[in-house]
Amino acid sequence: MDKYKKDIEKFGFYRNWGDSKEYLLSNPHLACEDTANYLTYWCVNLQMEEKGALMKQVAHQTIVMQYILELAKTMEVPPIACVPSFFTKIQTCDEKYMQGFHSELDAFIGRIERRAKEKTDKLMAEIEAVKAQRMEMEVKMFYSLY
Repeated sequence: MDKYKKDIEKFGFYRNWGDSKEYLLSNPHLACEDTANYLTYWCVNLQMEEKGALMKQVAHQTIVMQYILELAKTMEVPPIACVPSFFTKIQTCDEKYMQGFHSELDAFIGRIERRAKEKTDKLMAEIEAVKAQRMEMEVKMFYSLY
């Protein structure tokens, strides 16, 4: 996936439905589970870096990809074959479909925020443990001198 990291990240920055559609059609290799997984991973890292607005943008594109993948699974076709129909549907959909999309997006953002907090808390606990070990070693070294 490292080979396509820049391509995936570029997709993550798109805000316009039409631009997203054209980019995926021009880069059909991105319409896959690996792209959704990388976007999810990137979202967690962005949240940990306290880049909430960018995380929400990338989360939006992650849900776009997940919808395409789910549509492909339902229709039993390759994901790239669902790109045009997904974007047509999302741009012309009824309010209920769009509410479902936004509901899924909000739930995903919540999961990302929780996961990033868990990872940050764990990292901070590890840092505190290392600091405590160092302090203990320094105290032992200090007292061993006397």
